[in-house]
Amino acid sequence: MTQSLAILIALVGATSVSAQSNNDYAPPVIEVDGLRGIPIDIISVDTQMVFDFETQSVNVISDMNFKMIGEKGFPLFDLRQQITSAALNGIDIDVAQLAAHDFGKQTGTMRIIESECQMKVVNVLHLEYTLSTPSSPAAIDIKWDKAGMTFDTWYSDLNPGRYAEQWFPANLLYDQHPLNVDIKLVGAKTQHLMVTNGATTEVRKHEWQLRFPDSSTAFSHMIVIVPASEIDFLSKKGNVNGDKMRIDVYCRKDAPTSAQHVLNETAKSLREYSKSMGKWDHGDDCIVYVWKGSRSMEYDGATTTALGALDHEIFHSWFGRGVKPASQNDGWWDEAFNVYFADGRRPNRRVVEKEGKPVTLSSNNPYNRITPGASYSLGAVFFGRLAHLIGADNLHTHMSDFYNKYTGQVASTADMENFLVTASGNEEVRKLFARYVYGRDEK
Repeated sequence: MTQSLAILIALVGATSVSAQSNNDYAPPVIEVDGLRGIPIDIISVDTQMVFDFETQSVNVISDMNFKMIGEKGFPLFDLRQQITSAALNGIDIDVAQLAAHDFGKQTGTMRIIESECQMKVVNVLHLEYTLSTPSSPAAIDIKWDKAGMTFDTWYSDLNPGRYAEQWFPANLLYDQHPLNVDIKLVGAKTQHLMVTNGATTEVRKHEWQLRFPDSSTAFSHMIVIVPASEIDFLSKKGNVNGDKMRIDVYCRKDAPTSAQHVLNETAKSLREYSKSMGKWDHGDDCIVYVWKGSRSMEYDGATTTALGALDHEIFHSWFGRGVKPASQNDGWWDEAFNVYFADGRRPNRRVVEKEGKPVTLSSNNPYNRITPGASYSLGAVFFGRLAHLIGADNLHTHMSDFYNKYTGQVASTADMENFLVTASGNEEVRKLFARYVYGRDEK
């Protein structure tokens, strides 16, 4: 450890906070390369990041505080960076003991800590590394140019290894826990903005403490650092169906819109969905970062988005980042229901009355880490079939009730199936799940 980084830990070390326990959703023990991999329960991840503008490098120190789940073995986690030094419970370990192992096409790699950890106590994995382009499909690196530096967490659910693990030690989606990130820019010659859905304390210019709550999972955290010269910023406080809220809009100057238009459209979406689905569950603010192009991504109470996808992404703060998929096998339903309900892509009667081919949207691989592309199309058709079976208004009511029951928590496909069967009183719902979600050709 360098002296400067050791001092930084002493100055801005973060404290651990208890995590929510969702261990029932954890995948089973798995054997990979002759190693018995055990899922873990992360208590918190505490990280310090120093962005050095002179060397155009980022030094990171991260402590992953965790407990073992169920039985003895080697702990599983993920990090898509090259670790330079590590310690487990205060004892230095060879980084070779934290190697990434191939879990197969649907999972990609995960790391296995080749050391049996204590049961029923908090273990601490201390890691140091210098950020580079994450070893994840289609990942991007930090951008350094004359205007300054741009960093984006840049999450994606269409490839494995594209959530928090790109930058921080992380777990699979079942695990809810705090992430504490202290960020310092050293040598920045231009003003930079911090755009985040984390609770933020500005310690001094270009030094922030970000705190993400214990409801967070690996896909929750929006962190964008961008030169102020590239952004039009607009913030407004108002009333959304009786609740006081603030909308913060960061509109890139090269985006084909204005910050005022984005703010107006965001307010409209917030009013509509808080009325039709239930209360906003992300504090009293909504963070929107708009750019040009077509790519967009949802976060808890926030989005980085193209203008055309703004309403879709806002709705994800109800389905996807309000009530959260418990695994990637459950990631289909937030996209499917979003397309069906928010985007209004509802199949016509002729389509839903005709029996279709079996569709697998929810894999039976508990380590799957890819949301299938068919979620957007055939997933929306599935909700159309449900609406045809139980009535569109009833489906709307039941999905609102589902959101209000599980908001701030994770929920599985089985949770949704059982909820809808009970709420509708119609066992035929199970047949639709069997054929058009689990892909079973049952007659």
